[in-house]
Amino acid sequence: MTEAGDLQGRAAGTHRLFAYGTLQVPEVLEAVSGVRRRGVPALLAGFRCFRVPGKPYPAIVSQAASSVRGLLYEGLSGAELELLDYYEGELYERRELPVTVQGTEVLAMSYVLAPQHAALAAEQAWDLPSFEREHLASYLLRLGHTRRAP
Repeated sequence: MTEAGDLQGRAAGTHRLFAYGTLQVPEVLEAVSGVRRRGVPALLAGFRCFRVPGKPYPAIVSQAASSVRGLLYEGLSGAELELLDYYEGELYERRELPVTVQGTEVLAMSYVLAPQHAALAAEQAWDLPSFEREHLASYLLRLGHTRRAP
């Protein structure tokens, strides 16, 4: 896609999302945005992922020698981004970051731990299979009532 085409698509309400945590689960993304999407594997360089202390979900912070694997979703509307902002809450800030997909770098929105919460950055790793096995069912139940990260 040309740069002009990319800008035209984004102006029309088409956005990209890099998901590295719970939003990689189709049911979670659908519960939040109302739309079921299929993502493609992507890599975010210069960040690390950790489990937020006392929570079943992760956050990312800048760290030069690290990278985070996740999924890239395309075609999100501005309204969907607003729903995702609500879901993520004040713990995160939405940023446009370069991610690599199939060898190509693209810009995508992602949610980064907000600077005022930097003290939460922990060493405990977060992984999707453990989340799905240990927390997904109860997470979806709570999410169905609040549309916010429990």
